[in-house]
Amino acid sequence: MENINIGVSINSFMQMASIFVPYVTQYVPRLRKYINSISRSRKITYNYTFQHFPEPFVSLKGFDLAFVLGTSKEKMSIENEKVGGWGIAGLDNATRLVDLAAFWGFKARVCGIEIENPMIAYLDSEIPDDVKKNFNLISIGGGDVNEFTAQLQIIYGKHIPIHFDSPQSANAIISRISKDVYVARGKGRNVGIIELLPNPYNPKKVVMILAGNYVTGTQASLLALWKCPTEIRKNNKHDANIPAKIVEGVDADNDGIIDDVRFLE
Repeated sequence: MENINIGVSINSFMQMASIFVPYVTQYVPRLRKYINSISRSRKITYNYTFQHFPEPFVSLKGFDLAFVLGTSKEKMSIENEKVGGWGIAGLDNATRLVDLAAFWGFKARVCGIEIENPMIAYLDSEIPDDVKKNFNLISIGGGDVNEFTAQLQIIYGKHIPIHFDSPQSANAIISRISKDVYVARGKGRNVGIIELLPNPYNPKKVVMILAGNYVTGTQASLLALWKCPTEIRKNNKHDANIPAKIVEGVDADNDGIIDDVRFLE
């Protein structure tokens, strides 16, 4: 019979436990909460679709929106570079967000709209309850960096048409409409979501998710919103009644910056 070094075996077991116990402690309750929420997830009724866009965010009364910026946590990309959080990858998002705000402001002036209410922004960890209830919201960043986006995916669960592989990760974008999966490690690197959902805190308001597998996908979503408004209004190409789209960022001049988009669905 082969001799077993009990001391080494116990030591190995303790090393494994030191790795897996924190993992289980941190993620299993979260996973259980998510699984339980799916069975109680809300069905979606659309009072607005992209056919109304840019309403209800912009109307003759001015702006009615608040941005929710993701800062909850950082994730480690497959290149082992820290991305995510408004302070790091969000700096690139900020440029596109300024572009979007400037574009809507310009359009409002051209159309003679008096801008009575300025656009406002909150961190996902600091958004007040009254803002959730009283504004249309645009949530920027996936659930890995934006807790509010994660909450939306948990609330709507199996009914959300386009979603990430889990509420608090961005390893893949999954479409329940086309059945396509856009994996971050493959063709989904620069892919992003533009999705309109009812505001769960006020059925008269809406929430838009702009998020990607990587920051480049989020940039593509922001860019598409002001650069391609006609294409946005068509809703999903597989189901014209669903305001959920998938876009891919394009670096047209190979300078490392997303400067164009193509619509995948």
